[in-house]
Amino acid sequence: MIFFSGFLFQNEYSLFEKYINNSLELKSDFVITGFSFGAIKALETSLQKISNGERVDKLQLISPPFFYNRDKSFIRTQIYYFNNKREDYINNFLKNAFFPAPHRRDFLAEGNVEQLHKLLSFKWNREILMKLIEKGVKIEVYIGSEDLIIDSREAFLFFRDFARTCFIKNVGHVLV
Repeated sequence: MIFFSGFLFQNEYSLFEKYINNSLELKSDFVITGFSFGAIKALETSLQKISNGERVDKLQLISPPFFYNRDKSFIRTQIYYFNNKREDYINNFLKNAFFPAPHRRDFLAEGNVEQLHKLLSFKWNREILMKLIEKGVKIEVYIGSEDLIIDSREAFLFFRDFARTCFIKNVGHVLV
């Protein structure tokens, strides 16, 4: 099992154990999981492994980044605040990520502007997801109904065509 952390997060695997370990589908050691920004890395790693003839049974995407309805000015504003008011940005980000639960700093990691830009501008590709499915990869997606970071409803509508997609009520981005 490979796990990739979210932007400004580290060692947060424990937040998602109940979803990762209680998966209704396939139990396997050949699972790649990513939370938020880590979902991009999980996708990239899955594609690389498949291309190299390696085995991937399951790709789990937890609160995958989905900013399709945001324009370039949103990205510029986020980057500006990250670069110029970093502590305020981080505090606000954590409050939004943990909503509706109280926010925590025990999983906080350093992040950089390149990661933030990639996170905010990433677009999921239907053909790539289909390629994984054709190679036998099962895809699971977990999205919180109260997510203040991504457009959870639009993400759910997009991913339901490719994955077993769980829209979890009364939780936010970190699914707590």
